[in-house]
Amino acid sequence: MILNSYRLGGNIGKTLVPIEDFLRLWQQGESSYWVDIYAYETGELKTFLDQLKLSEIAMKCCMVAGQTVRFIPLREAIFFEFPVYVGDVTSELIHLSFLCIQNLIVTLHDAPVASLNGETRELATKLVLKQPTTSALVCLLLQLESVKSLKISENLKISVFELDERMDDDPDSVEANEILDQKRALRTLDTAVSAQLRCFEFTGQVSRSFLDLKELKEQFQLATSNAHAANQVVKRLEKSTADIRQRFEMNQQEKTNRRLAILTILSAIFMPLTFIAGIYGMNFDKMPELHWLYSYPVVLIIMALIAGGMYFYFKKKGWLE
Repeated sequence: MILNSYRLGGNIGKTLVPIEDFLRLWQQGESSYWVDIYAYETGELKTFLDQLKLSEIAMKCCMVAGQTVRFIPLREAIFFEFPVYVGDVTSELIHLSFLCIQNLIVTLHDAPVASLNGETRELATKLVLKQPTTSALVCLLLQLESVKSLKISENLKISVFELDERMDDDPDSVEANEILDQKRALRTLDTAVSAQLRCFEFTGQVSRSFLDLKELKEQFQLATSNAHAANQVVKRLEKSTADIRQRFEMNQQEKTNRRLAILTILSAIFMPLTFIAGIYGMNFDKMPELHWLYSYPVVLIIMALIAGGMYFYFKKKGWLE
């Protein structure tokens, strides 16, 4: 289990101050703290949580964290979780879980989250909380997650628009796998954004002594606004991707129709040739043409003229384009 603990605020002007013995200080009621835990085993997590004297329901929520989207408000604690991207460019999602109790925030996730590690570094060096409280920290973390989702949605919008332009300019250059990849990325983004939006809306209504985002309404509004904006981008991109797929299928059908048309024309050209060959392939005794001196080259010339004439006729009509 990897556990990182921080004190909020402090006397050195930093938002986060890494500490080792946070549990003793927290039990003494000194300041507020954030503990980030990942890559943990069930037994290790239970041993740690037992020290926090959680209720049975809160303990159960933490032990089954990382499975679904949930928001569970309790009297002495609030637990919620939602999916986040593991990295900035990967499509893999994991659940980020929050346990909020008096003067303490515990975050749980199965694997390292690139954005969360970056946010921690920013909080420890540059970013400043409006207040050194757990509510302010949760507000800021949710803001940063919403900004990341919005950024990913904008990047996906650029790639979908580029695919749309290629579909207009050179449809034959677009592969089916590219459209499927965009659909998968869009589906992943929709899963993350819709879950975050629901969780943010519930969290914004909470009013507890240890978590009250109503007091930070102006700052927290940024998180919900970003989630709404990302959700709108998802809806627009779903329509754009569906349109691209439809045009791709139409282009494929058109290519198939063109090939069938060529085959039909070739069949039409060779049909009279086959007819002539069939006639002179009959095994009749009295076929005077078979005994003429120039019958073979004459028949070949006639067949060539028929085939050439039909070819130029179809070409003139534009059927071969």
